[in-house]
Amino acid sequence: MLKSCDELTQEIFALQVLNFINPNLENPDFDDPNSDGSLNKQKIKDFANKSRLTPQEFLNALDLVPRDELTTIEHRSDGEDFEKPLKLFSRVDSKNLIEIETAYIRYRSKNKLYEKGKAELKAFLMPPVQELTEEQKEAQNQRFLKEEYQRLQLRGFVLGSTIFYDLIRSNYKVVNLAFVEKFMTNFKPEVFEDDKRSVEFHLASSKKVIKKDVFLAFKELFIEKYIEKAQLKKLSETEWIEYWQNIKNSSEK
Repeated sequence: MLKSCDELTQEIFALQVLNFINPNLENPDFDDPNSDGSLNKQKIKDFANKSRLTPQEFLNALDLVPRDELTTIEHRSDGEDFEKPLKLFSRVDSKNLIEIETAYIRYRSKNKLYEKGKAELKAFLMPPVQELTEEQKEAQNQRFLKEEYQRLQLRGFVLGSTIFYDLIRSNYKVVNLAFVEKFMTNFKPEVFEDDKRSVEFHLASSKKVIKKDVFLAFKELFIEKYIEKAQLKKLSETEWIEYWQNIKNSSEK
């Protein structure tokens, strides 16, 4: 704080404040102790000896005054209080310096509350992601396998092809080139889907283009054929879960 600063720091601070306020000095000779320059500088140093702000904080406060970001509390005749933008005098005035200090402390307090509130809101809306425990991971895996089993039985396919592919990938050291060649021959990077829509009283028909990822398409086909060849659809739910759990355990060894 300014009141704890040494003489040199307060001297520099006083000159900085004078430079900011830029009062109209008749005699700016600081070597003359009786000049208005020296007297104004001493006013600032007297203020600094009691100030609760740091030198930089007060200089920041001076910068906020012309922006109308510092306010003073005024009292109406009806007893109500209201905030009014603080004005910076064009002369060094001890009362004005104290008003600026008080206004900045209030501004700083409100700003801290705002920042705290913003941080709390962010923490509420975006809570930190907590690492799942081993039990939670296992429960999540069990739920995934059950959902995929039910989907396979009801709809004839699975959606987690990439996960299943990653599980069995380590068991395939040799690739069936015929399978890959057939896939590449039949693969279409773009497919067209009919999209009919009514425009006023006319029925318009257009083609919706869907781009396909070649590697994802390969994984989907690979898992589809893998499930068919291993006849996994015939398994019970318990057998299905045990099957993939065993593959997962073997791949982790």
